[in-house]
Amino acid sequence: MAFWGSKTLLRRLPELVTSFCADRVICGAYELSLGCEIGISSSKREATQFWHLKQKPVIPAGQFGVLVTQERITVPVDSIAFISVKHTFKKQGLVNVSGFHADPGFSGQLHFSVFNAGIHDVILEVGKPTFQIWFATFDESVEEYTGKHRDQCGLSPSDVACLRGRMPSLPELDRRVVNLEWSNKIIWAIAVGLIVAFVLNGLDLISKREKSPAVAPVSQRYDNSNAIDASQR
Repeated sequence: MAFWGSKTLLRRLPELVTSFCADRVICGAYELSLGCEIGISSSKREATQFWHLKQKPVIPAGQFGVLVTQERITVPVDSIAFISVKHTFKKQGLVNVSGFHADPGFSGQLHFSVFNAGIHDVILEVGKPTFQIWFATFDESVEEYTGKHRDQCGLSPSDVACLRGRMPSLPELDRRVVNLEWSNKIIWAIAVGLIVAFVLNGLDLISKREKSPAVAPVSQRYDNSNAIDASQR
């Protein structure tokens, strides 16, 4: 298997990649642009549908996305293509979790299932170089790809269905844990305060009883009054 060099890419890719641009051939690879149909996981029903973006798409931390290339590519039947997300986005935490190659005979727009494993949102830009592709030729004949993804264009209903439901991200879970810890601290503080107040109130009542003058029982007071009356007689 031999990889195509830059000269081979410049010679062959104009027939294999739509809207070919010679400036996109860099170090034996070709840079592909981000298309305008993007799906991002979300708990909102309308956000799970694909749409044509007019603004820069954002993949929140801990969420999935399905990205589509702007270009359509064709892989010759005697070759294979390897694909990847550019390092610019990888270092922000964007990870390609789908396939890493395009089969011999494939044609259509490439799909990238990605996951933002970073702690910050990843901001993309439609029409800008986002992916890389390499071509290599086999040293013998291979079977041509005839699967369901051949001639694919844009996002499919199955792509969108996989994005329904927002996934709790690690930063979000961390915030929930911190909030829960603070709630527990507040509850414990209130409980301790109530216990202390109850104890202090009880001690205060005991102290007041000890300081108040003793009052003789009614029976004793009655006996004393009889004794006084008898002495007077």
